[in-house]
Amino acid sequence: MSAARGLCQQASANLAQGKITEAIADCHQTISMQPDLPEAHKILGDALLSQGKLNEAQGAYTKALEINPNFAEARANLGTIFYQQGKLNKAIDCYQQAIKVNPNLAIAQWAIGNVLARKG
Repeated sequence: MSAARGLCQQASANLAQGKITEAIADCHQTISMQPDLPEAHKILGDALLSQGKLNEAQGAYTKALEINPNFAEARANLGTIFYQQGKLNKAIDCYQQAIKVNPNLAIAQWAIGNVLARKG
């Protein structure tokens, strides 16, 4: 395993433990070592989203998707940002794209149901 991937895993573990500041620092370090690692951008987005930094999180998810357009989890999380911003059609589109890539992504299926219920 490369050092960048190891650091990315550390970022994920820190995020899971609620160590948001450490996770963000790990992600930035990972990205400086290996900028084309989509997982690092996605984890960064997750950490920023947990802080309510929607625009920054959106940028991180967008970068992850530029690197890997089929990154279903990043696409679903981008949908969550649009949902929180009240951009329901964009959220639905993201969730649908995520489900198309990974039909078993339960979070995207659950989320699209919530958006459709909100729309009535």
